[in-house]
Amino acid sequence: MGYGPVRAHPAATGRGVGRSQPGLDLGSLNKRGPVVPPRAKPVRGGSQSDGDDLNFSASKIQKTVTSVRKALIDLAIDSVPRKDIPEAPPVPEWQSATYLLVAINATVFLLVNTLQLAPWASMQLSVGKSFSAWQLLSSCFLHVDALHLAENCFMGYTFGRLVERVHGAVGLWAAYLLPALGANGLAMWIFSASTAKGAALATVTASSAATLALFLVGLALPRIHRKPLELLCLAPFVALTTLNRYSSLSTSLIDQGAGRLVHVAGSAVVACVVFLVLSVVRLMKEAREEEERLKEVEERAKQRKAKSGELDAAIAGAINTAAKAAVQFTKKLI
Repeated sequence: MGYGPVRAHPAATGRGVGRSQPGLDLGSLNKRGPVVPPRAKPVRGGSQSDGDDLNFSASKIQKTVTSVRKALIDLAIDSVPRKDIPEAPPVPEWQSATYLLVAINATVFLLVNTLQLAPWASMQLSVGKSFSAWQLLSSCFLHVDALHLAENCFMGYTFGRLVERVHGAVGLWAAYLLPALGANGLAMWIFSASTAKGAALATVTASSAATLALFLVGLALPRIHRKPLELLCLAPFVALTTLNRYSSLSTSLIDQGAGRLVHVAGSAVVACVVFLVLSVVRLMKEAREEEERLKEVEERAKQRKAKSGELDAAIAGAINTAAKAAVQFTKKLI
């Protein structure tokens, strides 16, 4: 099957253009430049304020997202557990009450035994006419020799630190002085009857009885049910050291009611009472601190709940704003 000759379109040759399209002139088109398309008609229902509405909705969404982000950050910060911050910096170890106790014992020994600035007889516990009220306190820091001082400083520091860490400085002084005063009171009562019968009173100090009380309050009584082996190892050493320091009172433990156990018994009884009182005070303090901690936890929970409510409201607002913007944008596309 054959085809005829291909004829050129009139628009390509320029023929017949004027006849078919009298208003179109190719030459004039080239001179005028490119044809500008007609301006699009506005969408039905649109107006000048529609663009402003879109901009307003976008800015509102941005503000809402910013508020949501801020609420999330606040909620995350509050959810992190906070460590308890101490109200005051810890006291340096050399400024503790235990160091002060050892320093007082060493100073009294230096003034009385070495420099002899104070008479020994006026410092020790005496019975009868030579008794003075300050002897009940001064004998708590009195030592016979340097070995006696070394023993009491070692036990005072070792067991005193345990008492101070648990009960504080007030607890340390209570555990040292009150049992020593109790031992002196029992000794005064027993020695008065002995001296009335003509017995001579030997040198009496209450420093060893005081360090024994620190051992009982700081180590023996609180750890008797937790670390019995530790107590069995240390108790014989402390007991023998304390009893040997009162060997001058008698050659036996009990001798006519005034043996070596006088100060030991008085100190032990008062130490048990002091330990009970300090334990009750400590339990009350811990209960009060626990109550305050629970109140703080409840307050934080309320604040967190309030911020969570604000976050929910911000998220709901963002969703509503986004929904309104989507509805407006859909209307403009129709």
